[in-house]
Amino acid sequence: MAFSRSNVPTYASFSDLVGNGRRFRVPRFQRDYKWTAENWEELWSDILELEKKPTEEHFLGPIVTRQAGGDAAEIVDGQQRIATLSLLTLAAVSILAEYASADPKNHERAEDIRRAFVSSKDPLSLHYSSKLTLNRADDDFYQHTLVQLREPHAPSRLSESNTQLWKAFEFFRTKLREKFQTPETGGYLAQFLQSVVGARLFVLRIPVEDDLAAYTVFETFNARGVELTASDLLKNYLMSLVAPLGEADLDQVLSQWERIVKAVTPRRLPEFLRHYLNSTRKPYVRQERLFRTIRETTTMPEEVFVLLDALEASSIWYQALNDETDSIWDSSEAARDAVSQLRLFGVKQYRPLILAAARRLTDGKAANNQIGEVLRYCSLISFRYNLVADKNTNDLEKVYNEVAADVHDGRLTLPAQIKDGLRSVAVSDDEFREAFGRKAIPASGKGKRLVRYILVKLDRQLGNQALSDDSPGITIEHILPENLTPLWEGSFTPEQHERYVSRLGNYTLLTPSQNRDVGQKGISEKSAVYRASSFRMSERLDLADWGPREIEKRQKEMANWAASVWGY
Repeated sequence: MAFSRSNVPTYASFSDLVGNGRRFRVPRFQRDYKWTAENWEELWSDILELEKKPTEEHFLGPIVTRQAGGDAAEIVDGQQRIATLSLLTLAAVSILAEYASADPKNHERAEDIRRAFVSSKDPLSLHYSSKLTLNRADDDFYQHTLVQLREPHAPSRLSESNTQLWKAFEFFRTKLREKFQTPETGGYLAQFLQSVVGARLFVLRIPVEDDLAAYTVFETFNARGVELTASDLLKNYLMSLVAPLGEADLDQVLSQWERIVKAVTPRRLPEFLRHYLNSTRKPYVRQERLFRTIRETTTMPEEVFVLLDALEASSIWYQALNDETDSIWDSSEAARDAVSQLRLFGVKQYRPLILAAARRLTDGKAANNQIGEVLRYCSLISFRYNLVADKNTNDLEKVYNEVAADVHDGRLTLPAQIKDGLRSVAVSDDEFREAFGRKAIPASGKGKRLVRYILVKLDRQLGNQALSDDSPGITIEHILPENLTPLWEGSFTPEQHERYVSRLGNYTLLTPSQNRDVGQKGISEKSAVYRASSFRMSERLDLADWGPREIEKRQKEMANWAASVWGY
């Protein structure tokens, strides 16, 4: 990533960051103050450890800023850290002010620290003007209560973020009082602020010219746990477009955004935004192009409202794709089953197609049945393409995007047309049989659910129609046991055991009691139990021997059954 000469990242101490008359402003629409006791404790612990090592420094992470005119800079990322350090400093000023009655030098120390780190006093009004301006939800409380060192009139009635600001201030005031307990320690307190907090806490300040450059920073550094995500950056951009319309419209946009985030969860929001975009256009949008694409297509306030309306409608469906019990699937058992399967498979490439289908297919109950059909096609493709053939998911994503765009534009209007549109990624029967015949899946963790799903489906194909994936009394039996015992060493070398024990051909179904009965027994004793089983695939196992050749042969037979079960 290239920087202009004036925008070179700078490694700066906290003192240098806020010194020389610099002022920082949190954009009005950026998220509220969110740090909690866990964050404060961690910062305080780091500072105390740093105090013990006078030759060392502590890096707090990157701070991304954007020039806002004069000496002011907007904090694109890093407001939580800067705000918390300001609260720590204000807590120290508060204690020194209390100690001033016993030692007037503490008043001078308090003023020096305030000027260096927090604010300056207006000679006319005698009010303090802060170096830091917070967002619209927090700034009034910060400026008129905390910076002025006033107690809040009604702490219990503060907003959530204002409460956290007050608790942070109180936390650090308590910690500093415990460390510097008397007026005589005022000089040490001031020295602690200047020589430890101010001089040896460092950040990497990264100046950027605009939101797009800031987004590039996020993508380049890919920092974990950054306070501002790319999604927050997008929200700020949308809010800035609507800001000229007034507070009522801003509140509407913010409320709608929060409903969208609540529906899809903050963690899934970038993924949801990309899947939404890929349900409306082609070629498909990669993650690194997400912010740029929305910036290019949403430039007017009215376009913001259109976008948010569409996102909110899609967020309801997106939420349902993460939960097969969601009431949206009540009218379509096929849809419910397909969602459950797709979640089991752990695939998401299909989601733009479902978002497009949810917008364009027939309204009402028929729509859910049609979407259920499309979901079933997606489940079949995912099983054949992702789970069994293990093919390139980038190619799959492109095809889903193309079909989704065709649905969005009205070129594909029926599930059968969508099925045909996806046929290029529907693995052929020959390729599917070959891949299934080689497939190994360890029957542990998530793999256990997947193996059970496959075996139940195959047993139903053999005539056990009453069986379902949630039927009780089903266990997975390893014909070749998971542990290679002397009884089996004549049929399998250790290397062969490792290669074949998790092959699909080595699995069958038994009841829990039958599974306990066979245990580590040999194949002849196991066969007698299998023949008495109510599971179709087990009663067919009349075996005199069980080795690599038998597993290969049985798995090829299972592959033929599977081609019918998961036929496209």
